[in-house]
Amino acid sequence: MTILRILFLVALAQLVPLAFIAVDLRELGLAWNVRNSVDVYNSQSIYAFSSLIFPSLFVLLYALLNKIRNQEKFYRETLATMNDQVVVVDVSGKMVFANKNAGDEGRIELFRQLAALELTNDSDILKIDGSTFAVSFSSFDRYRVINLKDITPIIEREKLISDQQAQLTRNEHLASLGTMASGIAHEINNPLAVILGNLEVLKQLIPKDPQTDRLTQRIEAMVIRISEIVKTMKKLSRTDLSVEASQFSLREVFHDLNEIFGIKIKGTGIDFRMSGEFREIMALANQSQLTQVLINLLNNAYDEVVTHPDPWIELEARSTRDLLEIRVRNSGPRISDDLLDKIFTPFFTTKAPGEGTGLGLSISYNIMKKFDGDLYVDGQERHTTFVVRLPQARRLAA
Repeated sequence: MTILRILFLVALAQLVPLAFIAVDLRELGLAWNVRNSVDVYNSQSIYAFSSLIFPSLFVLLYALLNKIRNQEKFYRETLATMNDQVVVVDVSGKMVFANKNAGDEGRIELFRQLAALELTNDSDILKIDGSTFAVSFSSFDRYRVINLKDITPIIEREKLISDQQAQLTRNEHLASLGTMASGIAHEINNPLAVILGNLEVLKQLIPKDPQTDRLTQRIEAMVIRISEIVKTMKKLSRTDLSVEASQFSLREVFHDLNEIFGIKIKGTGIDFRMSGEFREIMALANQSQLTQVLINLLNNAYDEVVTHPDPWIELEARSTRDLLEIRVRNSGPRISDDLLDKIFTPFFTTKAPGEGTGLGLSISYNIMKKFDGDLYVDGQERHTTFVVRLPQARRLAA
């Protein structure tokens, strides 16, 4: 409080004894002048006392009101800067306070409706414009305080943590399956080597004729085919997600896909096509992980078209100067626009309950991003088309 303000209050307080003196002069029938006023002032000690006590009271009262005003300003500014949305209403439902985060008129009307409800002081959950709020009520005197706290980020973080935990669990399962597959592949290779060795001995022991040659050649071809499948299984069993990118031929990837996926579609009537420049392209990524991504896309395509009439699945490779593009296309219709924004979200699936985890596309997308690539849906195609893009190392000599 400044000196000038104190002096002003002291001067203002002197009006009180002057008012009493004016009343006394009027009752005594004396003229209003300085002499008569001084005589009346000196005639009673109450005037001297009031000249001292009223300025003190004015100063104290002003200080008290100023303190109350500053406290009110502090609390209002504190409420105004809160991230929560706070509204205070009286018993009639009239709003007496709303902080700046309470929103526009539409949100204010919502608060009025909430205030009118006979709700308890406990917290509850409320959905507003796609966001999730925790709404709580409290009361004091004749007022109710309504507090809306936006907990959408908290829920999203909890969901992200849950998704990451589920993905870690899935990766652990994949690692276990990979270890098991590698062990099985090793155990299969041993008897295959014995079969091939004994087959060579049989060729030397039995008489040669066209029918015997055909039989031994067929046995040898089947053993070699089993060996190739086992080799591919061992390659795909590598589940280390920390490996760095390296150069490899796309031709090898397409060969492995033909071996593995060809077995799955055998006898289903699905026409599986591979086209493009895959024989000439060198990719820059991790071969086993790219193969896993493409197998996942091919399996999704299989699930979509296996019951269609005249089903087909196409794997096409294209290249530019720096990028290679692999398109996985099938005979199903293009994916609708309302699914495009959700399709790579963890746990989102269009399959029936129990038939899909909703993690395949999400994991595949993250794998491609890790190697500076991309995975997306081409919404301009007539049929369902997923596009894998990766850096290209170099082209093989023709």
